[in-house]
Amino acid sequence: MYGPGCRQAAGGRFLEACLLCLLKEGETHGYALIDQLNEFELIEGELDISVLYRTLRSMEKNNLVSSTWSDSSLGPRKRIYSITEEGQKGLVQWIELLKQRKQRIEQIISQYEKGL
Repeated sequence: MYGPGCRQAAGGRFLEACLLCLLKEGETHGYALIDQLNEFELIEGELDISVLYRTLRSMEKNNLVSSTWSDSSLGPRKRIYSITEEGQKGLVQWIELLKQRKQRIEQIISQYEKGL
């Protein structure tokens, strides 16, 4: 099952959580996801598209996302990704983990600032 112990990739441990979060907003294709992922500022520079597609394939294999080919007559066909029910459950787990980590980080910062 998918969960917070996801593998590390360029962009850090949160790439899959970010993708699930973006796909929760609606289905889209890889290049649009790249643009949206840059807003998370996980890495300096732009995320390598091959890393994105490898991650999406892995997520699809784990039933977190599904994909279909677009039927658009405008331009080349694109693979369109959407979050699955399993992916939504995984996203809930991620959000809970991130909230816990945020609280721990705030405690560390608070402790540090007491000593200033």
